[in-house]
Amino acid sequence: MAEIIVPFDFSSTSVAALDQALLIAQNCDLEIEVLHITNEDVAEDYPEAWECTPGDKVRLLEKINGTIAQRRAFLKVPEEVQVTTLVKESSVISGGINKRAMVSNAILLIMGTHGMSGFKQFVLGSNTSAMINNALYPVMAIPPHWQAQMLHYGLISAELKEVNLLADRIRQWSRFLHLKTNVVQFTPVPDLHSDVKDKKIIGGVAVSLELSDLSDTLAESVYKYTKDLQETVLIMFVHERKRFEKIFDFSKTERAARIVEIPLLAIPKEQ
Repeated sequence: MAEIIVPFDFSSTSVAALDQALLIAQNCDLEIEVLHITNEDVAEDYPEAWECTPGDKVRLLEKINGTIAQRRAFLKVPEEVQVTTLVKESSVISGGINKRAMVSNAILLIMGTHGMSGFKQFVLGSNTSAMINNALYPVMAIPPHWQAQMLHYGLISAELKEVNLLADRIRQWSRFLHLKTNVVQFTPVPDLHSDVKDKKIIGGVAVSLELSDLSDTLAESVYKYTKDLQETVLIMFVHERKRFEKIFDFSKTERAARIVEIPLLAIPKEQ
């Protein structure tokens, strides 16, 4: 089974997610499954020239495999990097992704943060937000216009008081993705954190406090700090949310995923 699932809807941002997945798989010796979820509503958005219905899985797979071959060639990703493709029908796109992730025991989903316009956001955009907000599986959200690159650094946005509890998970993901990681807590008043203010290492993990503007949300502070970074993935741990929270509010991680300009890896705390 593939360790990485890439939900794919033929949009430019799903291609960006595929590109990043290919480089991660190459660097970390992982396998990818490119997953297209289809149904009657989705099929209405296929180009007319395709003359394609949800049942035309052979034709859809040909188009997906053609895109994969193009991206391999563009990125110079060798054939040794294993990529499989799958087309599944599901009336609910996020439900189809969740079901496939459960069946395949995938470790990571890599998705674009914005899909096509209108209903065409059937995999990306709203569904990426839903996957992060529900906090069932680790999701790497790839922002629009991101140019795929090898990721060597992990910037973890978390409260320093939580680092001891998260340290093992941080080390696991650092090894899995071959990253050099450090934890940053953003605060407008560093003196409020006197117990950790001067610490550079907690639980064997590099940490720091960073001054943020009093008027900024966490998402805004993260955006400002990361907007010029390269070869870096932002990592945030998100707790599973109650139904009321899912309906009326979004997690801080999901809010950050909407605006940051580097990949964001959302990891469920409780997983």
